[in-house]
Amino acid sequence: MLSKSTGRVNNPINSSYLVDILLNEPTSPGIPDFQIRINKSLSAVPEKKLVMKIKSRKLFYIKSLPVIFLLTCFNASFAQVNLVLSMTDFFSWQPSTPNQANICNVPLHSRMKFPNQQLSISRDTNARVLYCPDGMNNFGPYIDSSNQFNLFNFSHWQYIDILSWFGGSAGYPVIVPAKPWVDAAHQNGVKVIGTVFLAPTAYGGTQAIVQNFLQQDLNGHFLAAAKLAEIANYYQFDGWLLNFETQVNSSTGALAAAFVHELDSAYSGEVIWYDALLANGNVSYQNRLNANNAYFFQNSTGIFTNYNWSSGTTVTNSGNYAAGLGRSPFDVYTGADMWPGRNAQTAFSDYTWIDQVFNGTNAKTSMALFATNFTFNYSGFSTFNTNPNDYGNFYSTERKIFSGLDQDPFTVDATWKGISKYIAVRSVNTSFPFETDFNTGHGLNYYDSGSILVPGAWHNMSHQSVLPSWTFYSNGLNIQYDFNDAYDGGSSLSVSSAAGGYYNIPLFSTCLKPSSANLSVELILKSLSNASIDSVAIEMQKPNGNPSVVSVFFPVCNGSWEQLINPLNATGSSDTLVAVALNIHASAAFSLNIGKIRIEENQAGSVLQHSDQHSSLMVFPNPSTGTVYLSTGENSNGEIRFFDLAGKQVCSQETRNGTLQRITLPGPGVYLFEYKSKNEFRKGKLVVHQ
Repeated sequence: MLSKSTGRVNNPINSSYLVDILLNEPTSPGIPDFQIRINKSLSAVPEKKLVMKIKSRKLFYIKSLPVIFLLTCFNASFAQVNLVLSMTDFFSWQPSTPNQANICNVPLHSRMKFPNQQLSISRDTNARVLYCPDGMNNFGPYIDSSNQFNLFNFSHWQYIDILSWFGGSAGYPVIVPAKPWVDAAHQNGVKVIGTVFLAPTAYGGTQAIVQNFLQQDLNGHFLAAAKLAEIANYYQFDGWLLNFETQVNSSTGALAAAFVHELDSAYSGEVIWYDALLANGNVSYQNRLNANNAYFFQNSTGIFTNYNWSSGTTVTNSGNYAAGLGRSPFDVYTGADMWPGRNAQTAFSDYTWIDQVFNGTNAKTSMALFATNFTFNYSGFSTFNTNPNDYGNFYSTERKIFSGLDQDPFTVDATWKGISKYIAVRSVNTSFPFETDFNTGHGLNYYDSGSILVPGAWHNMSHQSVLPSWTFYSNGLNIQYDFNDAYDGGSSLSVSSAAGGYYNIPLFSTCLKPSSANLSVELILKSLSNASIDSVAIEMQKPNGNPSVVSVFFPVCNGSWEQLINPLNATGSSDTLVAVALNIHASAAFSLNIGKIRIEENQAGSVLQHSDQHSSLMVFPNPSTGTVYLSTGENSNGEIRFFDLAGKQVCSQETRNGTLQRITLPGPGVYLFEYKSKNEFRKGKLVVHQ
């Protein structure tokens, strides 16, 4: 045994349960076993025991009638973690058992940038995008799963580089990012930074608060510098935005400058300075990088300039000034306040400012997009914050930010073109296996293998899949995330059209280099359009116009989820596979949902092919009383193995061509089976009654 912990898990259905977690030595590499003992408090329900195999980055469930237990965190206390810190909270903060629940366990993934891929013009690869919704401490204030669907969400990580966890007030100046969001960002190669907000005088800020924050020890070191580094390193997020907007005297301004220098020198993470306080103590927004705020820029990893600018010359001068200091112009984040109704870079109605950040297709500086939460809580675009049924407007408004007003990254709008027309896609899809189930990190129900496992709303960004790079190619198609049906998680990808035709839908930017030519593709889909869908294919595209490799499926489309597995021969294994596309050939109007795409390399050149509806294996009766019969088709020599729910193999049987064989299971229960032959691989479930 490696470790043990006891905590309280929130049950999404009615009450709480005490959980003991015993982490045992792994039975296979990389897959730990968890023995979980459940006691229902204040109930006579007997104790339930089982052993589960845990796959990484999934929700974990224990079924125990009459309830379903949802376990979202392991080996940690489930006590409330304080992420909005008063000055007292901040200076007294210490690593503790409760705080462990907010530690990010997803490393920052590496990613590639693709300026020309799938697009008609080049995109910039140098500029960085800092994304700054205003009020993240209110939008994502949970550590474990929330039971509210309509919380803030984000699905366009491929176009940003830093998520600023912006918020705070005069009484609570230090804002710590929540683990689920850091997990999701890191999975997509995006950094997350917390906030130190010293408020303007009009909002309660005082010089005394600033001086308290800037207190020093006997050796002259700033206590706050060491504490900020300690908190970020402990929780494993990536840095801080320093937003000092309190007017102070000159000596306090000088202390602030010295503090930033010490923090930047001692801490290896991001330190982004907001363009407000000057070293003389005055709050004077410069709206650019210049001599007045250069000291703070030189003692930070970047500066977020204020948004009160209207000329491309201002941006040019900021970039040139940075270069003159020996710094990259892309360490300057030119601010854009996109909140509707404010006279700045108003979302969609002001579409000229972004052209002023660029010289043709080349950026002059990086960008900081502020108040992008208008997708969520500005009623002119979306009321999703108060109305869970308005998720369509929420998602479409976010797509407009990145794909333009027509929500298609492959066309160029006349007015607001979208970030995707300027900034190159970033992709973490650089190794096999490639997998997505189009789970955006929240849902109206939680699905497992196509069935509702936990009914009711939920939200947990930790469980978000890697989502499409291009959202979405239109050309007569309606493509949306569907929250009314999913295979795993809370959503699937819905694709429909009012007319038949051949549709090629680019979805994912990739940089996958097979070590051999033999791949296998798994596609899980559902459709009732059995009369109109002729074929569905997964296409892996190669660079420089080289022929793509395509795996074609012929689904039954009978209204049930279909799991289809085909070989994909990536002939010319030296070619990098640069995109994953979905191809649909339909003779008439159609609608389908994609629940999963998985592409992996096969070992030793073996390619397995599977399709439930065309399987040669029959296992019957199911349910049974213990004896079942196996029937296989011609040329189907193979083996079937049965496992209990703990993952222990209980029996196996070789199968022979076209013969009927009998096998007896050891007793009542639910069993999983795996069948493998030369040409087929199948998994299933069998129920044995008394």
